[in-house]
Amino acid sequence: MQHDITADPTRNAPATQRNRKTGTINPYVLLFIMLVITAAATWIVPPGEFDHVLREGVKFAVPGSLHPVARSGVGPGTLFTFIAEGMVKSAPIIFLILFTGGAVNVLEQSGALSNALNAMARRKGSSDTVIILSVCAVFSVLGTTGVVINSVVAFIPLGMLLARSMNLPRIFGVGLIYLGTYAGFNAAIINPGTTGLAQRLAELPLFSGMGFRLGIYLAFAVCAIVFLTLYARRCRREGVANEDENAQQHITANVTPSHWLILAFTALALLTFIYGAVNYGWSENEMSAMFIVVALGVGLIARMRGDAIADTFLQGCAQLIPGALIVGLRGRLRWCWGTGIFSIRS
Repeated sequence: MQHDITADPTRNAPATQRNRKTGTINPYVLLFIMLVITAAATWIVPPGEFDHVLREGVKFAVPGSLHPVARSGVGPGTLFTFIAEGMVKSAPIIFLILFTGGAVNVLEQSGALSNALNAMARRKGSSDTVIILSVCAVFSVLGTTGVVINSVVAFIPLGMLLARSMNLPRIFGVGLIYLGTYAGFNAAIINPGTTGLAQRLAELPLFSGMGFRLGIYLAFAVCAIVFLTLYARRCRREGVANEDENAQQHITANVTPSHWLILAFTALALLTFIYGAVNYGWSENEMSAMFIVVALGVGLIARMRGDAIADTFLQGCAQLIPGALIVGLRGRLRWCWGTGIFSIRS
């Protein structure tokens, strides 16, 4: 039986009715309003540009060199073109999000992931704290090494699935993945894209001061774990359960040998990507390919027919289309501001 990780009681109601009921605004509407305001600001705020110098292949802005440049305001026609361009430029992360949804849906259809998470959540001695500690430890390490940064959104479905198995709100699953990852990323013990680059620009020894950053990393990780644990306890105390009231009825805790094989195959694929990211600079494209491999491998191990694998994969992709397309719109908002007001042209 297929489970919908995005299920909620008002799912079948029109989007406008759900937004009115919750008092929220559609994120696309909010981002479009911000994009229009930003485009209008390009005609009001005086534009400027820094001079740059190139040292050892790295471009540096010259302090105090900001000077006025010709205005390049964003017009109405260009504004709508920006949206399409944003989707094209953000294609790697957009397809990564979609393919993650497809792979996770195949995993869930196989029953391996949901049964394993449910068994872990209900195993005697596996308290909320133990689960939170385990997940945060893994994702904080991925974050502090730079393996998972923007692509963290791809793992949100896993967090939501775990939250459902623990009978906790979906927002807990989102926080579990995000807070765990960025508790590590914000300290960046050995992240070549942040700490490595910054120390190179500052002409410091590579990854010097690691002890200090390790202390900050531990502090951030402990704060994230404590916060999530307290939040989980409050949800238990107040009786706040997962929004999908029928979720627990569809999940069994029986993990078969084929399930263990599926989980081992998936773990091997993730470890392969981590190795490639650290040693060969793999990024979004390779990770998207890895999720396709995971979907195919899991489907074959679970003895799913080819058309069933394809249909399940596409259904999972469809569930994440709204969130994936926001990435492109957000990227155009940032580009519109940078190009029209503070020019970043070379």
